[in-house]
Amino acid sequence: MTNGSWLDSGAMDGFRKALVQEFNSVWVFNLRGNARTSGEARRKEKGNVFGEGSRTPVSVTVLVKNPNRSGDCSILYRDIGDYLTQEEKLAVVSGDGSLANGVWNVIEPNMAGDWINQRDETYDLYQPLGAKGNPHEEPLFDLYSLGVVTSRDAWVVNSSRAQLESNTSSTINYFNEKVAALGEWCAKGERPRDNKAVEEFTRENNDAARISWSRAVKADLRKGKTMTYSPSHVVISSYRPFFKQYLYFDRRMNEMVYQIPRLFPTPDATNQVISTMGVGAAREFSVLMVNQVPNYHLIDTGQCFPLYLYEESSSDPNLFDTVPESSGYSRRDAITDGTLSRFRNQYKSDLSKEDIFYFVYGLLHSREYIQRYQADLRKMIPRIPLVDDFWGFSKAGRGLAYWHLNYETVDPWPLEGLPPV
Repeated sequence: MTNGSWLDSGAMDGFRKALVQEFNSVWVFNLRGNARTSGEARRKEKGNVFGEGSRTPVSVTVLVKNPNRSGDCSILYRDIGDYLTQEEKLAVVSGDGSLANGVWNVIEPNMAGDWINQRDETYDLYQPLGAKGNPHEEPLFDLYSLGVVTSRDAWVVNSSRAQLESNTSSTINYFNEKVAALGEWCAKGERPRDNKAVEEFTRENNDAARISWSRAVKADLRKGKTMTYSPSHVVISSYRPFFKQYLYFDRRMNEMVYQIPRLFPTPDATNQVISTMGVGAAREFSVLMVNQVPNYHLIDTGQCFPLYLYEESSSDPNLFDTVPESSGYSRRDAITDGTLSRFRNQYKSDLSKEDIFYFVYGLLHSREYIQRYQADLRKMIPRIPLVDDFWGFSKAGRGLAYWHLNYETVDPWPLEGLPPV
């Protein structure tokens, strides 16, 4: 009896393939109960057989190795069912009493190693939004990125700019004090200023109200690199859906910034990014467009696909770059030239990269698309088919973008039938 997430996790496809290779038959009884979901999916999971003592799905697996049997491994699978309470699930297990009882389905794994919720075979034929490290794919976007991981939200994220500045300055000052203190501590103990010394020192100086000793900050501490607070690093960030915060956007105070500086290199650099649910996310697929620096958890470990990319300006700028918007940077479209040619050939239209950008946003909101490819969307970067109604999706995506980006200023929708306030 184990955590049942291995049944459907993209990261566990190798494990599932190994079971098929090592055993003659595998029996899996999926008791469900995953509390790390939401909405209708959470209601279907309902009770956990261990009650509130566990938030993970539970499965019972019997692995059979029979030296007298040859041939392929047989996988027999049973799902406990939707909307069952803890008591109802336990009653089913108790009532069966044996593998010989109940209805078992034979599973035929696909090439990807999926057992349940198998991916659609046609999905691989579509163009991916991004394809890092895969030279055989032609992605729609030249570059994409995870959102910013601060590892210290308590000091570098706040609704109040004044409070943010105070918090960030305080933790920077504390860090600088510890840079000096580490040197004295090492000299006193006649030990080198190495990783071992840093680990011991930070354990003894672990004031959680002043700083979070993450990997990157420890590295700077070991090197003796002090920090300086700069007001120019304060930006507006899309922290959660429809919830903006001030962010101290800085490579040293943020644990990981990934490629976000190429999307928002300066506070006045304008851009729009399509943030999609990340690979392996437990929640149902969702997508949101924002025009500020995105947080890593804006859309559950989401990947961000930008309208523009910024590059440092040179003395010989590319003729196709737009006029620089931010000091020292030039801007270009993130959608590839190959993608533009492909779409123009398909639709026999002089459409633009911006039209394609909004087409992608409209399509990713399609309920038909999400339902048909929900298994694929959980395990892969989204892929985009060429559909018949390009302009319908592009116009819908442009309209959605307007509402999602301007939610603070658009007129509220009239609500009728409500009593006066």
